[in-house]
Amino acid sequence: MANQEIARVDAASLKAKFIELATGVYAEVVVTRNEFSSFANGGGSVSVEATSTPVLAANVNRKYACIMNLGEESVYLAFGANAVVGKGIRLSPGIGYEINVMNLFTGAVNAIAASSAQSVGIVEA
Repeated sequence: MANQEIARVDAASLKAKFIELATGVYAEVVVTRNEFSSFANGGGSVSVEATSTPVLAANVNRKYACIMNLGEESVYLAFGANAVVGKGIRLSPGIGYEINVMNLFTGAVNAIAASSAQSVGIVEA
């Protein structure tokens, strides 16, 4: 699943969008800007640099996480390894990646910015 956009959120209206998880299987993604700053445990934002940057520490109790590119350039995610530009899951500006029961990953997640530092929003439960 290299360089695949997972979900697009309309940042202007912050309306829910639907993503296709598998053929004919859809999930609703609802994101508001306030969610990324209001979660006290594991929430907030991280500045992703042009070098591999930790965005989520390993957490065996993780049930859900959302990583949202709040910046203006693409960032790339890597799971359990250092992030590399052009490899892994690409999050274009306004794109989020959700970890849930369908793809639960409890290891560390790293990200890298394509060129300059970008902000990503993090929610974890």
